[in-house]
Amino acid sequence: MDQILYWNAVALESDRKAHTEIEPVEPGPRGPIGRSRALAIVHLAMHDAIFSIFGAPHGTWLTAPPVAANGATPDAAIAVAAHTTLSALYPAQTTRLDKALRAAGLRGRGTGRGGGQGQAVAHAILKDRAGDPGDTGCIAVTSRYTADPPPPGDPRSLSRACDGSGRLASPPLYNLITREFAVAQRNDVEQNARLFALVNTALADAAILCRDDASHPSVHAAFGGAAFQTIRRYYDVAADGPDILTDGLGFVSGELDGSATDGHGRMDLSQHIGGVRLGRDVADDLWAAGLRQDQAAGPRLP
Repeated sequence: MDQILYWNAVALESDRKAHTEIEPVEPGPRGPIGRSRALAIVHLAMHDAIFSIFGAPHGTWLTAPPVAANGATPDAAIAVAAHTTLSALYPAQTTRLDKALRAAGLRGRGTGRGGGQGQAVAHAILKDRAGDPGDTGCIAVTSRYTADPPPPGDPRSLSRACDGSGRLASPPLYNLITREFAVAQRNDVEQNARLFALVNTALADAAILCRDDASHPSVHAAFGGAAFQTIRRYYDVAADGPDILTDGLGFVSGELDGSATDGHGRMDLSQHIGGVRLGRDVADDLWAAGLRQDQAAGPRLP
């Protein structure tokens, strides 16, 4: 079992329930900023859980991650990191999340040590982002990018038109698209850990920067620009598309070639208010700088 894909699916179901079975104890992971933040936290926890055990040239997001015990099992670390963060973010869903952990297929030597590592990593990340979604700064992007100036007229009306569909504007949609690429490219667990952490951190930071931008850029546009540019960078595609990554993936090709429409069938005007470029800037920044806690841009200045 690929634990990243498994827990990504669990996380997307948590997001769905949080938006359809409204629970007073779960206000944080709702809306564009809240839901993208939640998915970023979960995927950063899984990312740091595995790479704090295996090690990798790109390192971890945490500047000083917990040290793993010898023999810690990566699958257990990933699963418990995901379960711990999801349980904190979605406290009304603990019964379902506990069941998902039992069904994750964890067994064998090193499972307990791996679980301990995942839990320690998750707690460190949750502690660092405890102040969200206030003005606590970006998660990993190093500069506070802004959108292009808006066209004549009310930019907020354009933003609403482009974001009229909750499905189109949602981070879960871009996670589903990322899953299409991950399966088509036959990613292994380590590759998925890195890809999904990059995509979801880009989405979260794009949402933060859209909120802070007086031009009211389309959040959907920024999400799309951030997600697709991250995927292109990850698979070493330099051009802006359409590109060969979409061969056989009709589900995503309309987004990549810019022909997407909003929830009412109208042409997506979001590029005209800078959202796409802002999202691409975020993706390019993360690709160049990596996922580094200590390099993230700080809070918005007054």
